[in-house]
This record gives sequence, C-alpha cells and structure tokens, in this order.
Amino acid sequence: MIVQAAKIIGSGLATIGLTNTLLSLITENKNFLLSDITYTNISKKAIFTIDKMIISLPQNSLLLKFLNEEIPKSILKINGSVINNNLEIKDYVDLSSNYKDKEIKNILNIKFLTAGVYTFIAPNNERYLGSCINFNIRLIEHKDQFINRRKPTVLHLYKYQYIQYKWSPIYLTLNYYNMFIYRYPKYLLSRGEIDILKAITQILPRILEQSLLNSFTFNLNGKDKLVRFLYSNWNNKNLNLPLIKDKMSKSVNIIMDGKVERTVNSIQKLLPILGIKSRTTVMRYMNHIKNFYSPVYKKYVNIRYPNTKSLLNHKINFETNRVIPELNIPNTSLSSLELNTLYVYDKNFSLVYKYKSIRKAVRYLNPNYKEKGINLRGKEIAISRAKNKCKLIINEKGSFYFAENRNSDKWKGYHIGKYSLILKDITTNKEKSFKSMKLVQNYLLDLLGKKPDPRTIIRHLNNGTIYKKKYIFIDKNTRSNI
Repeated sequence: MIVQAAKIIGSGLATIGLTNTLLSLITENKNFLLSDITYTNISKKAIFTIDKMIISLPQNSLLLKFLNEEIPKSILKINGSVINNNLEIKDYVDLSSNYKDKEIKNILNIKFLTAGVYTFIAPNNERYLGSCINFNIRLIEHKDQFINRRKPTVLHLYKYQYIQYKWSPIYLTLNYYNMFIYRYPKYLLSRGEIDILKAITQILPRILEQSLLNSFTFNLNGKDKLVRFLYSNWNNKNLNLPLIKDKMSKSVNIIMDGKVERTVNSIQKLLPILGIKSRTTVMRYMNHIKNFYSPVYKKYVNIRYPNTKSLLNHKINFETNRVIPELNIPNTSLSSLELNTLYVYDKNFSLVYKYKSIRKAVRYLNPNYKEKGINLRGKEIAISRAKNKCKLIINEKGSFYFAENRNSDKWKGYHIGKYSLILKDITTNKEKSFKSMKLVQNYLLDLLGKKPDPRTIIRHLNNGTIYKKKYIFIDKNTRSNI
C-alpha cells in the first residue's frame, strides 16, 4: 500500500495514499463542480479516520487489494449546472410518472454509480438536499417516511405528498460496498471491513452535500445545515470481529447443489449477494423446493432459514396486481375510531384489542417471539400494509384485522404542539419551556450535538426517568400534579 504523505491541493488536509487518491476526485475536478468544497471539522475527522482504516489493513488483505485496484478508477458524474447563481438540474424524475423506475434506471446508467447527492423539488420549487450510499434504497426509505412518518423531517411534513415531487441525483459516485460484494460473493466480510467499505463510499457524497448546502438554499432541510458522518472513529479490533446479527433479522442459508454455500445475517443483506432486487421474490422462494437463478452466482440456488426441515412445494404465485378490498367493520365507521389508536378485530369483526402503536400491538400479540423466532419487524410491516384492508395477519395469539382512523397523524401532533414540555436541568434546577416536542429536540441537538427521537422523550416523560443523567421532561398540562 502507498503510505507516502501528500497534501490535497487547496484543502490543507494532510492525507496519505488511497485517501488522497479518493479525495483528488473532487480537488482535481473543482472547475466542474457546482460549488466550492467545504471541509468542516467533522468531515476532516472522517477523512483522517479513513486514513487509519486503510493503514490498519494487513498487506495480504483481499479488501486492500480491491481498494488499490478500484479507488484509482473512481468516477464522479455531475447532473447539473450553475446558471446565474442558481442550481439547475439536467435530468430529473417526476415521481408521479408511471415510468419513473425506468427513468431512474436511465439516469443511474453506470454500474455501481449509485451513491451520491440528490434533491427533491416541490411543486412550488422549494428544495431538499440529501446524500446516501444507495439512491434506490434511500428513495424507498423516503417514500416510507412520507406515508408512515416514523421519523419525519421538514420534507416529509411539508404540504405535498411523495408523488408530487421531482427527484434527481446531483452528484453520482461509486458504491464500493456493493461493488465488493458483487465481485467476491463468497467472501465473509468482518464488521470492520464493512465499516471501511461504507466509510469510503460515504465520504465524497457527504463532503459534496455540505458544500452545496453552504452555497445554495434548500428550505426543506430545516435549520440544521451541518452534515453528519457515520464513521468518524476507528478501532482496529473491529477487523477481527464477525458481523453482529440484528436481533430482529433472521439468518438465511444459500444452497447450491444441495450444500450450504453461505449463510447471510438478514434478507436485506441477501438481496445484493444474490443480485436480486425484489424482497418479494426472495420471500416467494424462501424454504421452497423450487430454485431460482442468481445473477451474481450465475447458478440456480435455493434459500432457506437454518434448521428448516419441512420444505414447501406449492405453486409459486407471481400475481402482483391483486387488489385487497377495504376493511368494512359492521356497524362501525373508520372515521368514528379514536385518533392515533390501532384497533384489532378478530375474524368475526369483534373488537379484541386497542393499542397506541403498531409496535406495542406486535409485542402483545406475539409474547413468545424470542422462543418461536418470530420476526417482529416483519410483523410490524405486514400490519402497516394491511391496516384498514380486509386482510387477516397471523400472530402468535391468532389472526386479526387492523383498523385506524384515516385522520390519525401522531407525528403531526408532535410538531404542532401536542407535547408542550418543560425541560428541567436537575444539576442547576433551571427549567426551560417549549411549545412542541420538535423545539425540545432542536434545543438538545444544539446543546448536546445529538437529537433524541420522539419515542425516547415520551418514554422518559411517561416513566419520569432522567435523560443523559441530567434532564427531566415535564408535561406542561400536568405540571400541577407533579
């Protein structure tokens, strides 16, 4: 590996070898960039962390060999221009179009050029800027936020729906993580190796995002204009640690010629390893005798959960346009249901449970999920999709219909003042009043550099517990009872 010290021209950052080569992609093309490059203290820390990551790799490392081959061949594609100090997008996708998937594919027409910086453009031309290491996955996440609003931002709470926006990548860079998995599908990456690949994939999009935020106006990004980096610390010991399995995920065996070729820690990680884009396709073939073709392995494979004994042999249904009828509860209108409450009905449409969230419902309906290996996150998604539809969802306690008032919107309540709070510092006994939970979050973000999510605040509020060993949340409306 090259370890000769070098300096990036014009940046003043002392970097070495491959890190310098990677960053030279933006310094050597600065005349073509849409703004001057900004290096914040956080970005500098992330850059030097990548230095440490690469240096820590042993000389015989397959990952180091891969990086030495691919980083010098890095690509930067720019989909825009600056005209009269305004950022103009060359190609964009209308998210209401029936051909949007094809249009996105045409823009992302170079293999693995799926990381970078993107923008959403509202009908009134207000804009949002973001960066990611996979455009397709990030778009799916945004669409989910618009619909379910689990952790919404200003963009998702704005007056327009997802399909009313235009979307476009501005800068496109290489996804080294996906490239490595594609080239070496049988290689088992350690936790540290995955961190290195994702950090190298993330660094350029984050720097370019910060630079654009500092040069142009993106009103839908809110007040916080500082771009965060997920990888700003490094521990060499991670190179020898196996990937930690998510408690909510299930391992999957890839089987070829009757033998287990590889075990993957989750279905999400299985998709790029097999070269399959559709999670639905994977689930259709799961634990099934019938095999299917993997573009990566270039062979027919089977996939099974470990320890599965009885395999499925039914005809696989590929119907995708099935319309599920709306839920019609006898003598009960959906609009009459209590707001922000999930109603659970049995097969005979008798009300059996009421919960404040899908998450709580899933845990009550599947009390022995650990022993029985029930995927709670999968159940949450299934219930969310079946809500207000005539579709029974199987749980440990039985099969149920799920209903909710269509006007329910918990997240909107968080932002318009449903939770007017007092934040008390127990070390000084000083209190500060806020009209909404969003204001509390922003205050703590400025104060601590980290914003607690609404669930964390509500949990501390309900339990009367202390946040960060210093702060107590108090509900203004119940203050007289405290």
